[in-house]
Amino acid sequence: MISFERAEKALEYRISTDSEVGRLKAYYEKMSDHKKVILSELFNSTTGTNAERTHKALASDEYKEQLEAVEEAHRQFERVRAKRDTADLLIQMWRSYNSAVKKGNV
Repeated sequence: MISFERAEKALEYRISTDSEVGRLKAYYEKMSDHKKVILSELFNSTTGTNAERTHKALASDEYKEQLEAVEEAHRQFERVRAKRDTADLLIQMWRSYNSAVKKGNV
């Protein structure tokens, strides 16, 4: 089962990554919002019909690079969030096991 040391390590991980997960979430959201700014700037800097301007903006290298940056930011955020979720599960398992032991069910 889950040892006290393992549960304590999971809790320490949760505590130590609070600011990191917040920073990564804010960065991901900023990058997502910034892609709209880039798209708008590219749209406004081209000529043609609205459809042509939209197509040029969406097909631009700058916009594609921003989409890749958003994807990487999302990947980093989700990686830390998944590890934190795993740590939560370990803590919950430890608590459940100890509760069962105290009740004499284990």
